[in-house]
Amino acid sequence: MTRKKILLTGVTGYIGGSVLHQLLRSKHPSIQEAEIACLVRGQDRVAQLHNAFGSRLKVVLFEGLEDTAHLVEIASQYDVVFNMTLGYHLASAVAFVKGLSLRRVHTGRDVWLVHTSGVSNLADQPLSGDHIEPSPDREFNDSEDDIYTYEKRRNARKRYIQRTTELGMIDAGLESGVKTVVLMSPLIYGVSDASTSPQSAEPHGQVGTGLWNKRSLQVPRLVRAAITEGQAIVVGDGKGVWDNGTSFAAVHIEDLARLYELTLIDILSKDGASLPTGKQGAIFSAHRRHTWIDVSQAVADAVCKAGLVDGNIVRTVSLAEGARLLTGGVEQVAELGFASTCKTRGEVAKRLDWHPSAGIEAWEQGFVEEVDALRSKL
Repeated sequence: MTRKKILLTGVTGYIGGSVLHQLLRSKHPSIQEAEIACLVRGQDRVAQLHNAFGSRLKVVLFEGLEDTAHLVEIASQYDVVFNMTLGYHLASAVAFVKGLSLRRVHTGRDVWLVHTSGVSNLADQPLSGDHIEPSPDREFNDSEDDIYTYEKRRNARKRYIQRTTELGMIDAGLESGVKTVVLMSPLIYGVSDASTSPQSAEPHGQVGTGLWNKRSLQVPRLVRAAITEGQAIVVGDGKGVWDNGTSFAAVHIEDLARLYELTLIDILSKDGASLPTGKQGAIFSAHRRHTWIDVSQAVADAVCKAGLVDGNIVRTVSLAEGARLLTGGVEQVAELGFASTCKTRGEVAKRLDWHPSAGIEAWEQGFVEEVDALRSKL
C-alpha cells in the first residue's frame, strides 16, 4: 500500500505546534505509517525541528505565504494538508487546494485540506448596531445546519476576512474535487512547559506544546490589557456567550490537538467516512459555554492575586476602546472576538469519539500561567 503523505502548515504557531506534537506522539498505526512533513521558513528552524523530533519529521522550506506558485508545487506532493497558518490568508489557502488537485489527478485518489477557522465567523455583532443574524438564542449544529449558506449570506451583507477565507477555500475545493474540512473553534486556552520531545508532554499543562508560539490569542490580550490599564476590562456589558468546555472550561489546546488527530485518523483509516466535507464540512470543537464577563473576571482575579493591579474589579469599555487595547484598533475583530455571542453544538466530533478531558482546574490555572508568562516579560 502506498504510504500516505501529510503536510502541516503553521507549526510555529500555537495550534499548529501543538497539533504537530500530538501527531508525532500518536499511537495509531495509520499515523505512524504515514509520512509527516511541515512547512517552515528559515534554515534555523529546520535544525530545531530535527533536534526535537528526529528523522520522523520531514521539514520543507518556503519563502512565505505570498509565494503561492511554490505552495501549489509543494502541496501537489501530499495527500492531506492541515492548514494551520493565518486563517485570513485566502491566497495561500487556495494555493494549497490547487496543489492538492494536481495530486488528485496524478494519483487518482481523494485528497484532503483540513482548514483552521473559528466560530467568530458565525457570531453576532451586538455593539456596532449591525443587528443581523444570528439571534442570541440560536445554536448552530454542525451535523444539521447549513453553515456554508449561512456564512455566505452573512458575508454578502458584511465581509469578515476570516469568513471570506474559509468560504473561498471551500469554493476552490468544490471546483477542483479536493475534499475540504473546516475545524471551527471557540476561545482556546492552555499553557504547558512540556519539552520539545514528542514523548514528554503531560496532558493539560500550561502552554501549547509547540516549539515557538506556546500561548493562545484572546486570554493573553486581556491579561496584557489588564496589566497595562491597571484594571481588567470587558468590552460592552460582557453578556456575550461563547462555547467552552466541560465544567466551565474553554477548549483546551491539547483537547483540540486530539480532535485534529482524530480527524486525520478518520481520513487515513476510514477514507473520511465520519467526516462531512465541502459545504457541509464544518466541525465544532466546543461543548458548554462562558460569558465574556466570566473571562474578564478570571483575568482580574489572576492579575490581582499576582500583585500586578490593586483590585479585581472589571471595568466596562466601549467597542472603540476595546479595539484600541485588544486588536490594534480593528473594531470588527474586537466585537466578534471579545464581545459577541456564538453557541454551537459539535455532533461531528462525537462521531469521531472525541472526549475533551480538561476541567475547571486547567481553566483556572490557565489564567494564572498567562499572567506569569506576561509578568516575566515586563
